[in-house]
Amino acid sequence: MLWLLPAALAAPPAGALADCQTRERPDQCLAWLAATSAESTAPADLAAAEILNSAVYSLLAACSSRDGTGCALDSGEDGQAALIDRWCGADAPPGLPGSLRASLCLHLGELRERGLGEPRDEAAALQAFRVSCEADSYFGCLALIRNGDATGKAALAGRFREGCQGGSPADCEQLVAFTTDEAERLWAWERACEGDYPLACQAVSTQRFAEGDEAGGYALLKKACELGREDACLVLTEHQSREAAIADPAAACRSGDADACYRHGVALSDKAATMPGAIWEPAAVAFEVACGSRHQPACGELGRLLYHGKGLERDRDRAAKLLKRSCKADYWPACDGYAEMLRFGESMDEDPVAAAAVLERACAGDYADACWSLGWLRSDDPPVQDAEAAVDAWMKACTLGVVDGCEQVLERLGAGADAADAQTVLSAYAARGEAGAQDLKWFLLPALRTDSSAAWLAAACAGGDATACAVQSALAQ
Repeated sequence: MLWLLPAALAAPPAGALADCQTRERPDQCLAWLAATSAESTAPADLAAAEILNSAVYSLLAACSSRDGTGCALDSGEDGQAALIDRWCGADAPPGLPGSLRASLCLHLGELRERGLGEPRDEAAALQAFRVSCEADSYFGCLALIRNGDATGKAALAGRFREGCQGGSPADCEQLVAFTTDEAERLWAWERACEGDYPLACQAVSTQRFAEGDEAGGYALLKKACELGREDACLVLTEHQSREAAIADPAAACRSGDADACYRHGVALSDKAATMPGAIWEPAAVAFEVACGSRHQPACGELGRLLYHGKGLERDRDRAAKLLKRSCKADYWPACDGYAEMLRFGESMDEDPVAAAAVLERACAGDYADACWSLGWLRSDDPPVQDAEAAVDAWMKACTLGVVDGCEQVLERLGAGADAADAQTVLSAYAARGEAGAQDLKWFLLPALRTDSSAAWLAAACAGGDATACAVQSALAQ
């Protein structure tokens, strides 16, 4: 970096640039900017650009933390637009290193984009960013993308495409973020995986699963795991556990064991719900076999598949019969589905009263989803509306692990809650350890940031609830 201005450029006092670089005196940056924006001869351009780049960067940093007061240049030839025209326009001085022009134009563009010192000017900012991007500035191209200019994305895609084709796995992984061609994105992931980039291997494994290539998907997941991708290891473990759960009861199901068919169907359903490319039909077949032997949980699951049209053609009349029969046998998930059909009148007349009775029984059986559904039924349906009963249902859902139930309790109780309510909700979170702590952070704290919650939260803390005290402390920060 050249710190001395050529003689042709009248330099401000010697301490001005140093004061500017502390980022505490943007007015001193202005002095340097004004001096270096003057006309100069070709030999002076490099020195002027070096110092101008340093001053603009310092000005940008200093003004970013201010309201803009004292950050403006004089209008006209010393203004930001004039600087951009001179250094980032078609008539910019020749012979400057590309890296220097890229940096200078990036910083000038950021000043105009953010409206620091002078009003925002998108056109001027884009002009500067284009020159920066064309001079191979990654951040200049990102600035174009940020402002909706597609040339930035195309430029980066071209750069990383060339590197990927040249055998750079790192460029292949970067290309994925900027190409608009899905086939090229997959090709880039594959090349990056060949170069032992674990995220790429995991991404390609997802595609293999979606294509029905389970062996290929597992192999790539295993590679990603071995390369240190922790979430790939978790997914791999889940898939392996699921496959074991599917394989274990399969033979017994084929021999006619209804309970084995039910367990086989549950494992296949879990796979279909979570694994790309998996299908529901095998689960429906397994449940159909088990239901034929009057295995009521299997009949309930078959009813749910028929209700949603998964693996079978949708048949809500048969779904209602199966769900009702399974619910009577105390298979609580079937009760939740049957109550929904009663509530909304699907294959029958609307009957919220009957729906409430079904959900009450399932909630009493500690089925959390039924308690959650019961809360909404009691809250929204006039024939059975009961605000207190709704909160009671959500409170039980909360204690059974439904985070949204806890949030509803807090939102609905408000000033009507007491210390016992607070202790119940907080204890439900605390019982889930680290997972509960995360839920507390994201779901509970916002609901507690109300004046009405302060009294009962304080009472819960005074009553000895350590979690309430911790929450109270967090809210006070």
